[in-house]
Amino acid sequence: MIATLNKIIREKENLIQTEKDNVGYAQKKLQRFKRNIEEWYPDICANVDFANTCSNAYRISDEIVKQLLNGKRAVCSGKFLPKGEKVPFELNNAVFSSKMTKSRPSYAVD
Repeated sequence: MIATLNKIIREKENLIQTEKDNVGYAQKKLQRFKRNIEEWYPDICANVDFANTCSNAYRISDEIVKQLLNGKRAVCSGKFLPKGEKVPFELNNAVFSSKMTKSRPSYAVD
């Protein structure tokens, strides 16, 4: 019985190692893919990070994020509740804009 259990353990360990190898290969492939994208579309990764931050952390609508990524200003009014804040605040004709600084987009509210 112990020999059978040891055999099952070795098989499972081999399966785990195979899966780890697959994950490592996929990670390397993803890194190459990201490098290729960045080579063909400079600053795209920074723009995606910026868009995710705007959308997820600051809860800015996708339409406004798209405008900011295209270098346009967006005028906003309404309640604004950044992630982690408990009390929303009111915006009345706030102007959102973005600009690249040191290969990183930034945002501002005028």
